[in-house]
Amino acid sequence: MIFTDGSVWEVSVGSGSCASVLFSKSDDDDDVWVQTLAVGTKVSAFECDAEDVGLGITMASQYLQKACSRNTVEDVYIFVTVKML
Repeated sequence: MIFTDGSVWEVSVGSGSCASVLFSKSDDDDDVWVQTLAVGTKVSAFECDAEDVGLGITMASQYLQKACSRNTVEDVYIFVTVKML
């Protein structure tokens, strides 16, 4: 399960970043992965949320490459938070 969020510092356009957190659902693997990304200095919240989805997908890909040696089928769920103004 992956939770993602992106935001811009205090204004509608400004310094933005995003983060993704993966919780492994495997019984034999209690890993928690965290990845962050500085998006830019003149970006909107939408751009941060879009980068956040990409970060979550990249994290899922990395997780599945690791999990592939354990199972032939693995489910990944990505939850994206979007702030509507």
